[in-house]
Amino acid sequence: MDFELTDEQKMLRDMVRRFVDEKLIPLEQEYLLQKREDRRLRTRHEILGEDKFYQLQEEAKNMGLWALWLPKEYGGAGMGFIEYLIVTEELKKTFIWFEFGGDAPHVLLEGGQNMIDNYLQPCIRGDKHYHGVFAQTEPNAGADPAAIETTATWDGNNWILNGTKTFIGEAEFTDFLLLPAVTDKSKGHQGITLFVVDRETATRPGYKVSRLIETMADDWTLCELVLDDCPVPAENVVGEVGEGFKVAQKFLVVRGRLHHGGWQLGAAGRCLQKAAEYAKSRTTFGKPLAERQSIQWMIADSALDLHCTRWIAYHCAWKADRGEDVRLESAMVKLHADEMAFRLIDKAVQIYGALGLTKETDLHRFYLTARMLRIAGGPMEIMRKVIARSILSEEYPVI
Repeated sequence: MDFELTDEQKMLRDMVRRFVDEKLIPLEQEYLLQKREDRRLRTRHEILGEDKFYQLQEEAKNMGLWALWLPKEYGGAGMGFIEYLIVTEELKKTFIWFEFGGDAPHVLLEGGQNMIDNYLQPCIRGDKHYHGVFAQTEPNAGADPAAIETTATWDGNNWILNGTKTFIGEAEFTDFLLLPAVTDKSKGHQGITLFVVDRETATRPGYKVSRLIETMADDWTLCELVLDDCPVPAENVVGEVGEGFKVAQKFLVVRGRLHHGGWQLGAAGRCLQKAAEYAKSRTTFGKPLAERQSIQWMIADSALDLHCTRWIAYHCAWKADRGEDVRLESAMVKLHADEMAFRLIDKAVQIYGALGLTKETDLHRFYLTARMLRIAGGPMEIMRKVIARSILSEEYPVI
């Protein structure tokens, strides 16, 4: 057992950290100012600007930060889950929303050569952009995929999709998205099929972003997506008909939960650093806050929380890179990381005092996002259900 990052992993961490420090963090104050001055700017793309976003992606590409997660045989960097955590943690040390380009979901490899030619390779070339959109949630279906009501019916030429998806992030910007729909209601989970829906080829009004849903995180705007006789060709089925739930579990669940782990590690780590610096500089009753035991204990508890979460996450990533089934461990990562970050950032606000309640600092950005992430991607209650079910069925030798 080796707890040390390799030299290559350290180089990757340092490269991404330098990019965040030099390219993204300097944009934060301008970002906050724009949002305060023009509340009509509702989405991250509108505030940062798409031109600026893709310019930054090109700069990252020149550094070699491109198509990081895709296999080398298709032109990607072929990085694993540990590298995925490293990159995500460093990127989320800023609230500026950014992702490295050239990426596409691994699940496309289950779709055969058509998916590789029409979606994966164009993403690597930069001709198409995928923003991580997995459109599962519906007005009456959230964490339970068996409750999905969106249907897909074969008409002899195409699958015809009808239904409504809601709380879908980035649906108005992504060139294509992954979308589960019911092809056989009588089979429950086994009657769900996963589709790639292409915004360009979906006949309007077949595919329509019907409204934007503003959230408490202010610039994290979600979408309602309406599918009205939306045609999807047979070759856009991912895997086999009726195996959408299994495919999603295999390729999307673990990566999504680890993404939460890295995200919360980065955000919480930045807030702990800011709180510690503020505690050393702020004086009350003739002494720095850092000399107050109550503040020291908050910082100590936060550092412990952060450290424990990091090792839970990296252990899960290590097992995933070995090809092991980590659905249980990834649920632990998401649960612990989301709750840790909320606790830690709340302590940072407390240390800042009245200043922490204002928008003069950026703590509110991290705080509100951390609160949303306790629901997004699977709520805490579902993560506990997954963990308890495994323990009670004796699938996992923890106790």
